[in-house]
Amino acid sequence: MSNLMKSDGNEIRKIDEFIGGLREFVKTLGKLDLSKHANILVKDSTKVDLSVFNEENLQYVEEQLQQIDKELNSFTKRNTNFIMTFLNLSLLFPPTSPERQAWQILAQAERKREALRENYFRILRSISKIERLKKRLDEVEDEQERINIEILIKEEMSQLASSMYYYRSAFAELGNLMSMYEQMKKKGLVPEDWTEKDFEKAEVKSHLHEAFRQLMRSIIKFNGRGWDQGALEYVERLGVHPLSAYKFAMSYYQKWLRKMTEGEDITIEDWWEYLEEAEKKFGKEIYKVLDKLGLNNYYDERFIYKGLEHKEEGDDD
Repeated sequence: MSNLMKSDGNEIRKIDEFIGGLREFVKTLGKLDLSKHANILVKDSTKVDLSVFNEENLQYVEEQLQQIDKELNSFTKRNTNFIMTFLNLSLLFPPTSPERQAWQILAQAERKREALRENYFRILRSISKIERLKKRLDEVEDEQERINIEILIKEEMSQLASSMYYYRSAFAELGNLMSMYEQMKKKGLVPEDWTEKDFEKAEVKSHLHEAFRQLMRSIIKFNGRGWDQGALEYVERLGVHPLSAYKFAMSYYQKWLRKMTEGEDITIEDWWEYLEEAEKKFGKEIYKVLDKLGLNNYYDERFIYKGLEHKEEGDDD
């Protein structure tokens, strides 16, 4: 195995030698006579001002970069765990629909796994390219060509260092998602070894909760004097008469206003109670829609995934 493969992220990061390279770059610029290009490079000047690159500043940035390298591990994720838990996963459906949350966790986990797979092979290709360049460097005698190859090696190693940081963060995000999923299963919010059938059966509740969430939001938006057309269309598609849904939502809206007027607090638990009561009252209405459409169910048992361990009745094995 390549020595690079055995290195951790910090060791790879050091290969970049950012400050050392910058020092050499400044020295090179300082030797250039830019008078022939003054009008292009610096107006009314024959020299580029390089004073900012003094040794004191270089040392300061070098020290800070070392600290940044240590702390970068904490900030390379695209999202914090808080955003992932409270914003991303609850964005489409409320937390009263755990099956939907679990489905979204698994969908995000699959995307992270695919990203890890793609990045893993990208890293392997990068390591292979570095080793080929090193071998080529040993064979080349021309000084200018050797310099060009060394630049390519440093560039590839710098990109490899960055890839390792984000590979680590993607792996951590995947681990967090799996931990959330495991916790939900341990609390019984989703069945053990649940299947597509379990998920489909839970969809009525999930969409009913979301429909009544949108309806209440529209009532709050219009201070109880109106609603969004889309919210009423949503409940209608689920077999609920729009006026019945509106009357039910308004009863909770008015109850909450009375509690607030009397100095009582209303909490998120009041909101969840409203959604759960809506499900109890209207959860069976969708089957009227199915009957009107001439359907026995909204999924066919023959074409739904029941799990690898599922055995049909009458199977000999």
